[in-house]
Amino acid sequence: MRRAGGSVSGVQREIARLERLGLVFSRIDEAGRKQVSLMPEHPLADPLAGLVAAESRAAYATRGVSPPEAGGLAAALNPRVRGLVTPILETCLAFGATRVALFGSATQADIAVVPADLDISVRFGPDDSRSRAERYFGLKRALERVTGMHVDLREADYGDNPYLLREIEATEVVLYEAA
Repeated sequence: MRRAGGSVSGVQREIARLERLGLVFSRIDEAGRKQVSLMPEHPLADPLAGLVAAESRAAYATRGVSPPEAGGLAAALNPRVRGLVTPILETCLAFGATRVALFGSATQADIAVVPADLDISVRFGPDDSRSRAERYFGLKRALERVTGMHVDLREADYGDNPYLLREIEATEVVLYEAA
C-alpha cells in the first residue's frame, strides 16, 4: 500500500472484494494484524499472482526455471528489450506457458531499431483449468503491464499466415521451452 501510494480504506475495500470473490482469505494474527493469503485453487490465482509479481518486480515462483544466460541471448535481442526478458518469462510461466519466444523487431540487435511493440509467441500447457481465452487475454494484459509496451501475442500452434510464419522463422528467439 505504501509503495503504491494508496489509502488504507482503499486497500481494505479491495481486499473485501477479493474475499467476496473467494480469491483471497484473511485472518488476524497474534499481533492483531490482518494477514491476507491467496486461495491457490481459485482459477484466477495464477493470473493475479503473476500481475502482482509483475507490478512489484517481486520474485514469483517460476517452477524452477532460471532466465536464460545473458551472453548468447542478449546478443540476439534488441538492447531495449534485453532487460525485459525476466519479467516476460515470469509472467508467461505464471499463465502456464510451456514455450516463450520473441520475434520481429525485438530480436534485431541493432540499437537504431526501436521496437514499437513486442511480438511474443507462446504455447500453453494442456494441463490448465483456465480457459484458452482466459490465459490468452490475461497474459496479453499482464505482459503489456509488465513491459509498458503494446504486445502482439501469438499462440505458437495457431495461425497459418505464410508471411507471418516466414517472419517468425527468420527472427524468432526462443526464451524458454519446457523439456
